[in-house]
Amino acid sequence: MKQELTIAEKEEEQAQISQFKKSKLSKVVLVFAVFAVVGCISSFGEGSIVSGFMMIPSAAMFFCSWLSGMHIIDLKIRSAHVICMVAGLVFLLVGVSMI
Repeated sequence: MKQELTIAEKEEEQAQISQFKKSKLSKVVLVFAVFAVVGCISSFGEGSIVSGFMMIPSAAMFFCSWLSGMHIIDLKIRSAHVICMVAGLVFLLVGVSMI
């Protein structure tokens, strides 16, 4: 009985991963992560140290969001990838406004 439950849970998890892979949200999160990394590098290159340091947690939050959506990072909250994405957007907007 317990084994059947774990098989059903694994199938549900695989369905969620497949749904996240096909969603536009996963692509948007990766694009924003790359944008944050490029923004961080260009901010440090231009001498805007504070802006560069605000882009680092932004990129980390976007990557955390993607990893959480792919179930590589197991978080207790079901919609943790959305929360991480919103936090990444806040850091990104703050970092861009400081350039």
